[in-house]
Amino acid sequence: MKSALMALPFLVTTFVAAQEAENPPVDETPGFTDELMTESSEQGHYLNFAMRVELGSEEETAAVGFVVEEDTASLIRIVGPSLSIMSVERPAALHPRATLHYQGNNLGTIKAWREQTGLVKTSLATIMAKVGAFPLSENSDDLVILWSGPKGIHTLEIAASGEGGTVLVEVYRVSADILNGN
Repeated sequence: MKSALMALPFLVTTFVAAQEAENPPVDETPGFTDELMTESSEQGHYLNFAMRVELGSEEETAAVGFVVEEDTASLIRIVGPSLSIMSVERPAALHPRATLHYQGNNLGTIKAWREQTGLVKTSLATIMAKVGAFPLSENSDDLVILWSGPKGIHTLEIAASGEGGTVLVEVYRVSADILNGN
């Protein structure tokens, strides 16, 4: 199993020291590349992160961990199939699978975007636009969940369907203003 623990002030604190450095550290772990963190106007308060993960065969899983330090909502996306329109080499073409864990407890699988319907899908699309996430194709197999869990350790366990490929794991902090429609 491949794994990485993301540490963000809104999520975790490991990268606090890195924000003071001119060149933040690069994760040298094989299979993990292109970390992206966006800092808000508050010192040390990140709004989101994204990480490219290379998935192997169906038998292999990747784990991405994060710690939420305050009670807040998070928009979590595992984008694979939609990466093909963005010229990403070898995107996960088939439906990736992901489960969300909170402090070691399995909370269940994350639904594909094409499986979201009605008001839920409309609300998620609005939230994605407000946090700056790119839109997903209407019938994509990319995974999306709005998680309003308590602070603590969270893990995404991700696996490919079929031959694997690249997925983009994204976690966006969703403010109360956005949740309330502002």
